Amino acid sequence: MLLPILEQTLTNLPDTGSYDIVKQGVVVLMGNLAKHLDKDDPRVKPIVAKLVSSLSTPSQQVCHPVLMILIHASGCVHLQAVLQFYTSF
Repeated sequence: MLLPILEQTLTNLPDTGSYDIVKQGVVVLMGNLAKHLDKDDPRVKPIVAKLVSSLSTPSQQVCHPVLMILIHASGCVHLQAVLQFYTSF
């Protein structure tokens, strides 16, 4: 129920630096949500995809927390899914 709200918020935010702190909050919430899901939950892969795609934001305020979440969440997600996302471009 919370995930669609967070995804919509992240999608609708402008790509300006003034919204970096909002993006940070949204991606941190998404990452923390992923930590509490079973590793086989189908919602995990889209969360990881959103987190990884947010790394393209040219802001340390956004990238650093996302990387920390991905590192900590790696116990509940398949690292292969992250690598597939990176290689899909």
